Amino acid sequence: MNIKPVAKQGLVDAESGDGGGYFPMVLVQIPMCNEKEIYQQSIAAVCNLDWPKGKLMIQILDDFDDPTTQSMIREEVCKWQQNGASIIYRHRVIREGYKAGNLKSAMNCSYVKDYEFVAIFDSDFQPNLDFLARTVPHFKARWLFVNKDENLLTRLQLINLAHLHGWKFIFLDVECQCELPESYEAYRKQQHRWHSGPMQLFRLCLPTIFQPKISLWKKFNMIFLFFLLRKFILPFYSFTLFCVILPMSMFIPKAKLSSWVICFLLLAASARSLLSSQRIHFYFLLFQGVAFLLVGLDLIREQVE
Repeated sequence: MNIKPVAKQGLVDAESGDGGGYFPMVLVQIPMCNEKEIYQQSIAAVCNLDWPKGKLMIQILDDFDDPTTQSMIREEVCKWQQNGASIIYRHRVIREGYKAGNLKSAMNCSYVKDYEFVAIFDSDFQPNLDFLARTVPHFKARWLFVNKDENLLTRLQLINLAHLHGWKFIFLDVECQCELPESYEAYRKQQHRWHSGPMQLFRLCLPTIFQPKISLWKKFNMIFLFFLLRKFILPFYSFTLFCVILPMSMFIPKAKLSSWVICFLLLAASARSLLSSQRIHFYFLLFQGVAFLLVGLDLIREQVE
């Protein structure tokens, strides 16, 4: 991971924006739908962002279908408005396009054109206070090349498409807290969303990937490593290994599996995780890999006995 230091912007007065730094206008969007347990934490996190109040606008995009929950969120927004936060509550009458439609509808507001950047957080995300101060400075140079007459949706698309036209990106060591699924049903729905979207994106981006502007290595990385390996092969591989092969070898006597096959599958699962790990995650995944190997050896011992 190529992490570069954040440029110093002279953030002297976070309330007024006075000082040696430049504070662009930032729009923060939080789409919500049937997640009433966590809306208070998410709203509080974005309202406390360390950014001048006059340069920050927060949109709470409520797609709840429960009038009681709508009233609770509206009251929370009013509370922060009274505390001086620039926050707006929006509820769609016609709910089309799911989350993407909710975001697109909010971008059609007349005041959106005054904002240079958009930060989108899911309702279960809680960004740190310095999130904008650490991330926005890296975009300033790139935004000089954007046509001022284009809308914000086009600008967001430009960030994703720039990589396909040769731009190089850096990754910041900035964390944003979120919540994990607490049930199998929630986990299943999350994984379905995460993997169906990239496969649709792969179908749409495939013609652009084959353009001559992109090197052969980048084409291979985008097609195989990013789309096929990470979004299709590895999830299928993990599901087959842990939910089909290992349970069958333990609970069905006739379904015996060769010892070397079990070791190979477990080592391969650990190796592919280690190759993509960074820093402390490497040691965690190494521990995970050793645990998998011990499980495999135990299964081999049971089969031999």
